[in-house]
Amino acid sequence: MTDNIINIDELQIKDKWKRRFKLYQQLNADELSRDEMMKSQAFKALSFKERYP
Repeated sequence: MTDNIINIDELQIKDKWKRRFKLYQQLNADELSRDEMMKSQAFKALSFKERYP
């Protein structure tokens, strides 16, 4: 499997999705399952507004 590095800011998507993808990148979502990500201390430390932009 190859690692494709994508510049999120260059994607032709709405800013709301860019913010989500950047958040997922910060939470290391590429390497964690959804449940592991949501149970992480980093995710729990976010406010509701930050969790669901």
